[in-house]
Amino acid sequence: MAAGKNRKKSQRKERDGDPQSKEEEQKMTTQTININMGDVEEEFCVTCEGKIFIEVVRCKKLSAIQSPTGKDEMVTFPAGLICANCKPVVGDPPSGENEV
Repeated sequence: MAAGKNRKKSQRKERDGDPQSKEEEQKMTTQTININMGDVEEEFCVTCEGKIFIEVVRCKKLSAIQSPTGKDEMVTFPAGLICANCKPVVGDPPSGENEV
């Protein structure tokens, strides 16, 4: 009878996955990569060659009907970067801007 219980436990572990082995697997796949920022190419503004950029966001109003809380909400999402010196938007806007 004990063998039957052990078999059921092992079948349950196979079906549900062994949480301990999942934890170990996650630890093994997580790596820390050290990057020397002195070796990374710096971006410059194509207009004024400035090095300082400001992150900008777009805002949209979410009506109470659309909102999960049932109240009007302001939703923000990344819109890109602007040059701190001459102010044009730099690069392409992130994809999926119509998704919330």
